[in-house]
Amino acid sequence: MIVKHSYISVRQKRGSAKSWNAARLAAVGAALGHLKYIQHRPGEDKEREGRGTFDQENDHADTKAFKKEIRGLKTRGALVHKLIFSPDVTPADPKAFTREIMSELGEEKALDYNWQAVVHSNTRHPHVHVMVLARDKNGREVRFDKRDHKRMKELGDRFLDREHPLEREQARLEREQTERERKEAIREQRRKERQEKIDRGEYLPWFRHKIVREQLEPYHEWKRAQAEKELLPEPVESSPARQATDRKEADQKFVYDKKEYTQDSSREELEKLNRYLWENKDDKEKRLPKLDYEKLQSWLELKDREHISEFLQHHPEKIQARDQKRQVDDKSRVGGKVLDPMQQAVATNPAVGALVQAGAVIGMVVGMIRLDDLRDPLGEAHQYLMSAYGEVKEIRSERTADLEDVSQEDKTLNQIEKGLDKVDEKKAERAREEERKREEAEKKREKEMRDGMEGFR
Repeated sequence: MIVKHSYISVRQKRGSAKSWNAARLAAVGAALGHLKYIQHRPGEDKEREGRGTFDQENDHADTKAFKKEIRGLKTRGALVHKLIFSPDVTPADPKAFTREIMSELGEEKALDYNWQAVVHSNTRHPHVHVMVLARDKNGREVRFDKRDHKRMKELGDRFLDREHPLEREQARLEREQTERERKEAIREQRRKERQEKIDRGEYLPWFRHKIVREQLEPYHEWKRAQAEKELLPEPVESSPARQATDRKEADQKFVYDKKEYTQDSSREELEKLNRYLWENKDDKEKRLPKLDYEKLQSWLELKDREHISEFLQHHPEKIQARDQKRQVDDKSRVGGKVLDPMQQAVATNPAVGALVQAGAVIGMVVGMIRLDDLRDPLGEAHQYLMSAYGEVKEIRSERTADLEDVSQEDKTLNQIEKGLDKVDEKKAERAREEERKREEAEKKREKEMRDGMEGFR
């Protein structure tokens, strides 16, 4: 149910009137005009003589007497209050619905309201216009605030729950369905806009962005440019310059759990902290401030670039040999795990091909990540990739002793296959669990609906 409230005040009209008496006359005219409007507003429900008014006792109230009372009010404040009651389901008796709200509220506030109302049935949901005089039948001032609005809504909902329980439940289900459709339409529109940006080359998913950046600005060149910036002469010592330097130094570190982390912290320390934060993401007390978390992610990104760059520089022969062997195996394999054609096209660049198909896990793991999975490019994809990398790396260290008689290429391929199988199992398990929860929630809602309807038969 929706409750709307406004009022016509003499003080409102004073700004455009020459005197208080003129302002009062203008307010009275506005009040009478509103009463005429709600009685004679065009619509199929409008009768020839206009819609009739009703009050607390009478189905056909004396409109002339009510107009006379409006003209006789002597005040400089509010003259009449205008209320609109718009229930979410159509009550069988709108007059009884309105009377219960006004009488209950009047009893709670010890006021005997002087009001008249008109029912409008020219919309999907009939609504009631109520005019309440600013003085009750005993001459006491009438005011409505937000608490009164809330109380009117509660009283109206109570009436509808008692008189129309099934209609209320159906209206609730319709509202939920409409809200779901609205949200789904928004998500679909965003997906279309994002796909259009991808098609035009204006947006790149997480991994494609990484590859393109390595093509345009290799890590070693970026590192050298950063070092040259640091060698520039320091600014003249002054209070503002010193403060700026201090702020810059403070931006390069943060403290978590009594331990200081900086850009020079080891990759293992930063990854350990990142895993800990993700494992405790629901615990607000263990969360990292947003700015500090952004620093952590940027440092991890730099560590990843450095690690990949070092691997490319120290193992080019292994990468090239393994790349050739894998191409031969792919041609003879049916239904095996192969890179997406788009990734293969990108990997035609020697440096990028080495990056994508490196024996140090990253190439194969990324091959299993959908490039159109845009749910969380900087969080979920990064975390998922590094977690899979850690698992495969751990398997490699544990199995080395058992695979001494196997070539280096086969050993790496074995380890990658196991890591990929684990990733697939976890994704399938998570999908099954989400599907099971959705089915249980749907069955629970249907059961509650059936039980509710059986109880009111």
